[in-house]
Amino acid sequence: MMPLTSAARAYVYLQAALTLPLLGSLASAQSVHATIPASDGTQGNPMSIAINPLTSRVYIAGSNVEVVDQKSNEIITTIDVGSGQLQGIAVDPILRRAYVVDYAQGIFSLDLNTNTIAANYPYSNCNGIAVNPATHRVYVQGPDASNGNEAMIVFDGSTLNLIATIDDPEPTYTPFGDPQVAVFVNPTTNMVYSVVNRYPGALWVVDGSANASVTTIKGLAPLAYGGDVDTRRNLIFVAGWFGDISKIDGSTNTLISTNSGLNGQPNGVSVNSANQKVYVAIQQNNNVAVVDEKTNIVTQVTIPVGNTPVNTAVDSGNELLYVGNTSENYNTPPPPPSVSVIKLQ
Repeated sequence: MMPLTSAARAYVYLQAALTLPLLGSLASAQSVHATIPASDGTQGNPMSIAINPLTSRVYIAGSNVEVVDQKSNEIITTIDVGSGQLQGIAVDPILRRAYVVDYAQGIFSLDLNTNTIAANYPYSNCNGIAVNPATHRVYVQGPDASNGNEAMIVFDGSTLNLIATIDDPEPTYTPFGDPQVAVFVNPTTNMVYSVVNRYPGALWVVDGSANASVTTIKGLAPLAYGGDVDTRRNLIFVAGWFGDISKIDGSTNTLISTNSGLNGQPNGVSVNSANQKVYVAIQQNNNVAVVDEKTNIVTQVTIPVGNTPVNTAVDSGNELLYVGNTSENYNTPPPPPSVSVIKLQ
């Protein structure tokens, strides 16, 4: 692994500072304390959520991007972007930019100082998106425009210029192309991950420093769907639709264990490195399951949320979990989409 740059070190220190408040307050109750109304996406990845802890703003990608005051949970404004097919959102808190990918119109950079579109890179049929705030690189999973192969596409977060296109070297394990495929980054190691929605599941690993494929970790939770990383311990968690969760050693790219117990179609996954818990949205049960990071065992704790939860995001510093509820499994008229705000312990 390459040495951390000064920007990367600054980000690591920032993350450590933001999680310190949790250490003395882990006994607080775990419950929904607010519900934010939201607009569901028409064909994209509804209710994707990103947080800027430096400005106390939450960003919800549905039909457009809603900007929420984290303290009041009130919607401040809505940024009109894309064609209503937003596949995901990621925030660089240092640059104060948000990045969204629209399935039809490509990647958008949003200036969070003015809540306006700063740039657009047309690129259709893309799926998950993530950003490394230490390097200001944006990663999107989609087809290589030159040959149609599944690829990780890398952009400069400041300019949205295309930097690299990294083809997936294993065609039998290319990302399935589901609109909700997860892409996430470990800023500490500069590794990028894309969940492979196959049976069995897999995880594609890309080196963000070299812009090169590293490996595909196979034999994971079947129909792998959601994933996240504990950046402090370099542990990765991937959940699959059949109710399993896999724990992976990020330093060796090896599977540690796969356990069952996430019944009800697990979706979004978020790791809270401060309390070493993994939170998984369970779509059919309208709740969030809690996994013990140390043992990778599903605990008896479940947190009721809104209807059909699909995506999650954690703010460790403020002890908050955000869950996007889409109401997609309900008959007409469905309950309105929303985001549940949960106080963690």
